[in-house]
Amino acid sequence: MYYPFGGEIAVTGSSFANNYKFTGKERDSESGLDNFGARYNASSLGRFMTPDSSPDRIAMRDPQSWNLYSYVRNRPTRSVEVGGKWDTDIHARIVMYALQDYVSAGELKQLVAAQYAIDKYNAPEDQAMHSMSNGKAHQSATEASAEIGQFINDMMAEARANLGAGGSETPLSLLFEGYGIHTVEDSTSPMHTSPSGLPLPWNGSGFLGLRGLAHWSGENQPDADWAGIGQAIRLTMAFHLILGAGCEQGEACLTNENFEREVAKNISEYVSSFYASRSAKCNGTGEMCGPSPAVQEDMARQCALGNPAACDH
Repeated sequence: MYYPFGGEIAVTGSSFANNYKFTGKERDSESGLDNFGARYNASSLGRFMTPDSSPDRIAMRDPQSWNLYSYVRNRPTRSVEVGGKWDTDIHARIVMYALQDYVSAGELKQLVAAQYAIDKYNAPEDQAMHSMSNGKAHQSATEASAEIGQFINDMMAEARANLGAGGSETPLSLLFEGYGIHTVEDSTSPMHTSPSGLPLPWNGSGFLGLRGLAHWSGENQPDADWAGIGQAIRLTMAFHLILGAGCEQGEACLTNENFEREVAKNISEYVSSFYASRSAKCNGTGEMCGPSPAVQEDMARQCALGNPAACDH
């Protein structure tokens, strides 16, 4: 058992050695540090031992991001750092609320991990996997759309080809499924596509990473675009349904017949969880929660469910 930043809680009665500790990362027995791939984390201190090298790590509107040694911007009860880079909160939450009822806990963890893995590929030429065009190559929106569609189709084909007996998920099918749903989710982001749905160009992070900062700030909170969040949940569930993975024992089964009902349920749960945490935060700190939180939540839910009139409030 662990404290939020990874400090280990001693549990009596355990008789076996386990080198894989906080968030499943391997702990070095000599240094006591956890290997997060890109860098090592000192769970006893709640800090990484080297600064984050990502140029998109800092967001001027988030002071917690200015500390390049911090673990998940000092929000360990909200986020999980997978690779030692900045966290991909929104994707992880979309996947969780979209698919947690239909896959096992272990499979869900692998799908979430794939979100962090694919976000490491952020060179301009790799932007099809993020539903954007290569701005440095002056790629047109039409060319980018074709490349994006091909990438999604390829991920679907690879995920389907790697399903096990009876359509059971395997580590490889989950990896490709995770990549595919990441791309379809990015297609709903206001920072990746235009209001008409065309992919926007990505030219890199720009001078001092300022372009990356603006990009991240525009995606950091789901209430920046509830319509996009609702669509992302729908597309994630649709990808899983079309994949045709077999129903997990003990889990619900997503079908053509119950798809719309399940989409509405999962979107509503996502919105409710967001406003519940916001209310708790405001009440605990004394900060203002904003006017009529209940009305805001209802409008957000209706917007995410596809009512455009509610998105204007």
